[in-house]
Amino acid sequence: MDVSQLSPQEKDRLLSMLIEKAGIEPTVSTSDESQDMAQLEPLVKVIQMICDKLEQLEEKVENLDKLVTDEIIGGITTLYKAKSRMGGIGEMTEKYKDKFDPYKDFYSSMTDGSDLYETLFDEIQSMKGDGSAWNEESEGSAIEGMLGQLKAKHDKIKGTGEPVGVSVEIEKTSANEDGLDKIRAMRKKNPEVRF
Repeated sequence: MDVSQLSPQEKDRLLSMLIEKAGIEPTVSTSDESQDMAQLEPLVKVIQMICDKLEQLEEKVENLDKLVTDEIIGGITTLYKAKSRMGGIGEMTEKYKDKFDPYKDFYSSMTDGSDLYETLFDEIQSMKGDGSAWNEESEGSAIEGMLGQLKAKHDKIKGTGEPVGVSVEIEKTSANEDGLDKIRAMRKKNPEVRF
């Protein structure tokens, strides 16, 4: 706080309070300004020191506020969110263990070690959004959809799905002399190529 920013009335009030606290008798105003300045000089120094200390305290309080807000409350919030997430993953694991356990190792190997239930939990949380239209039925259909996709990938990669019919048709054609001449000419240009 800078004393120069105070209004004259505030300065007078502050001065009278300091004089009263210091036990100094107010003197009658004289026309000698230098004498008045000499009397006020110690008071001005004291006021300036008080203002400097107040500024230091204000800075310390701001730093402490930032520390409490960012470090302590932020840390507690982070821990709470992590614990809440782990609890949700645990609940999801118990609830859908029978459906997803057969694919747990497969999923982990496909995603470089990611946990199936963590991914499942994160997907469900992102689908929930604000949760206004989310219910057990929504969750069930989402789980079934994800299970179907995972099972299809598993079956496709492991080759345990339904066999896909492939039809191959071989057609013989007779080579004409013109085509054989072209092949012979290509072989002469590059004898290493086998036809």
